[in-house]
Amino acid sequence: PPPPRHHHSFPTRRLPICTNRYAQVLLPLLTQIVEDKHINSAMKAFIQNEIDIYGTYKQKFAAHVSELQTLLNRCGLQPSAQ
Repeated sequence: PPPPRHHHSFPTRRLPICTNRYAQVLLPLLTQIVEDKHINSAMKAFIQNEIDIYGTYKQKFAAHVSELQTLLNRCGLQPSAQ
């Protein structure tokens, strides 16, 4: 028979990445700044780079969570009911 499955707490679904309320508020504003024709191009480039860095972070974090869930599933671990 298969070994008993242990019940450990871990995320059962992808958690919202943008939980930082500052990022939630600032990203739309920063996007507006980048799109504004009156803003200096160097400032636009700097802000766009920061937006891109944050986007990459979100993608990598989501991939990490997914890989961790896969690993835990392969080890026979299941989330506990909460």
